Amino acid sequence: LENVRIVKQPSRNSCGLSTFTNACNYMKDEDKPVEYYMEKYSWSLEVGVDPETLVHFLEKELPDYTATFYSKISNIRVLSLIHASLKQGIPVIVLFGSPNIYDPPNYDFHFSTIYGLDVSNEKITISNAYGFIETISLMDFQKRMLFHDASRYPATHLEYIRDRVVVPNELIVLTSKK
Repeated sequence: LENVRIVKQPSRNSCGLSTFTNACNYMKDEDKPVEYYMEKYSWSLEVGVDPETLVHFLEKELPDYTATFYSKISNIRVLSLIHASLKQGIPVIVLFGSPNIYDPPNYDFHFSTIYGLDVSNEKITISNAYGFIETISLMDFQKRMLFHDASRYPATHLEYIRDRVVVPNELIVLTSKK
């Protein structure tokens, strides 16, 4: 996709809000700041959001689209959904493991937006909510979607994985109602 948006999260726990803003800005061709949606929907910069909350507010903010949350699906299905969405000109929101800029070298559960998929070169392009565009290998992306390397996560995160609060291959796909 062109005109990739970068919306940097303003606090440690605001990647969901930042990613929500990123997707809405892209779909509406706007450049609203995170604070706009924070105020509009009474969100806090200190408390993260879950995928179901993002789905609810995406459908509120983008009434011509249906937002669908997927989890625990195969890697092939993840790539298929991303490919189909990008082909329609719609970015995809993912929850994956990302190096935590607030707590290196640990990884964190992190919402970000997918803007590109190059299967032939095995690359995926992400607008990372930490405030930058990154292109990573599909292999690395799939490992990060599966929360593959437990040694990268702090103990509290491992509890969330063990208790299935966070599960592999979580993404939100927007589809047009038209």
